[in-house]
Amino acid sequence: MAAAAGLGAALEVQSLARPSALSKPRPSQGVPVTGAGQLPPQAAATSAHAPPLSAAQLLFWLAFAAVQPCLTALFGVLTRYLEVRTTPSVPPLRITCIMLLFAMPPLLLLYSLPRHLYLRRRRAWKREQQQRGQLGSNGNLVGTASASHAGGTASSEVGGSDEEAAAATSAKAPVGPTVPGAEAVAGLSRVPTLPGLSRVYDRHPRVHRTAVLLAVSASYLGVIVLLNFAPKFVDPSIVMLSTLFTVVGVALWGRLWLKIPLPRPLPFAAAAMIGGAVMIVVPNVISGEGSAQGSLTTGTAWMGFGLAIGALLLTIAYLTLLQAFKYAKLNAEEVMYWLAGLCAVTVLPLSLALEGSDWGDQFRGFNRKDWAAFLFCCIVALNGTILGIQWATMKLGSNTVAMFMGLRLIASIVASKIILGATVVKTGVQIAGVALLASSITAYMGFQWWEARRLARAALRQPPSGASQGEAAAAPH
Repeated sequence: MAAAAGLGAALEVQSLARPSALSKPRPSQGVPVTGAGQLPPQAAATSAHAPPLSAAQLLFWLAFAAVQPCLTALFGVLTRYLEVRTTPSVPPLRITCIMLLFAMPPLLLLYSLPRHLYLRRRRAWKREQQQRGQLGSNGNLVGTASASHAGGTASSEVGGSDEEAAAATSAKAPVGPTVPGAEAVAGLSRVPTLPGLSRVYDRHPRVHRTAVLLAVSASYLGVIVLLNFAPKFVDPSIVMLSTLFTVVGVALWGRLWLKIPLPRPLPFAAAAMIGGAVMIVVPNVISGEGSAQGSLTTGTAWMGFGLAIGALLLTIAYLTLLQAFKYAKLNAEEVMYWLAGLCAVTVLPLSLALEGSDWGDQFRGFNRKDWAAFLFCCIVALNGTILGIQWATMKLGSNTVAMFMGLRLIASIVASKIILGATVVKTGVQIAGVALLASSITAYMGFQWWEARRLARAALRQPPSGASQGEAAAAPH
């Protein structure tokens, strides 16, 4: 449940804070700016708009984006099923290790390897095109050599020595990074960061990026462990409800650490979301139902709710790290591999020590339904959701994809009723709370989408500063 929910939210992090704040880096950060610290119109338009799609393609990708939160919810429900309904039940640490390790071969064979082969062929094609272009330019130089030789002496006397010409040429060329690995992060926007990391960034960019990857993966591995423990004690709908407050937490923490202004509708959206959550939780608490349905009426259920809140706090820290170090250009694929590596060296030894090593006996009692749930979690829900959100974000933009986050709660309630046979949401007040919570987060994300489009249109209407000055200089006097 965790890897799909949080890593997908990481790809939506651009829509969790105010678009105008994210698109106005400081002039000292090395990003070309125009006027009052804004990105150039072309850059703003590129970052805010997805590639143009036809009507059929747009409908397909919208439906594709709407499926992703449903897969995330289904992943959480099936996690509870494997931890509660199977015989013997799968311990949380073991299920974390098994799912992450089982997800690696499909990710490698179906995504990483084809992508590597495609990029390799593309680089070879580009090198071939560059070589052809150099051959053509060399032919043009030979054709003009005689004309250049005729005026060579005069131009040398007037223009200066070869060393001066080389110096002038090098002065016009951009100065590239000299430290190995600096090209991966050079020229990207800088934001306020932790003390001491700026020096690492400047001197050892590759080490800096590795440290960021380690911090992001370690924090998110904690999210995975907590969210795999929580459904064992409490209903998945309660766990999914807590994940929806990520948008509020990221905005607040971004204001405290990164000094990003809060979006204008955030207080209203947060108040409505809290009201909806109260309408869901309070009737369940006073209902007096047993813990078999995952209701918040026992100490173990409240422990599961506390684990979900802890996972929420770690998710906020994880997403804020991604936002603070967005110049490192991390992607879901490499984070998945780092998660698997950290899981192998940390969670796996703990699982073997605390939960035993009888993995073979674990699967001997599985029936067809258990195997279907297990394989769906490992292959379809985990990899499909993570990569699916990444593809949908590239096609539609993060603001559009984030508008479907409210479907997580609705899908988890429906899936719990179908697969587990029970759900904590039963009364009319709770259903109204679900509607209020889902509509509030959808409206908040819709405002972020509208704000991003407004800024992009304003940037397109604003001419570049250099162009306006050039037109003024070329105008007749």
